[in-house]
Amino acid sequence: MSTQDRYSVFRTDMIRADREIREYRGRNFFHGPAVDVGTFDEVQSMIRETTIPLQWDTLGKGFIVYPR
Repeated sequence: MSTQDRYSVFRTDMIRADREIREYRGRNFFHGPAVDVGTFDEVQSMIRETTIPLQWDTLGKGFIVYPR
């Protein structure tokens, strides 16, 4: 699956899960869709809401989750 296909699946899954999507420029030169969450329990919930592999970074008071 191409990077753009993964981004498209991520966006579709997050819209279905009623999550707000934003563009993120993050670690390891990532630039693409992401979702902010507050707790690690929410990160685990995000993993269950999509079929593609995810990664996350901590932002001090929460996490940002995005496709791997």
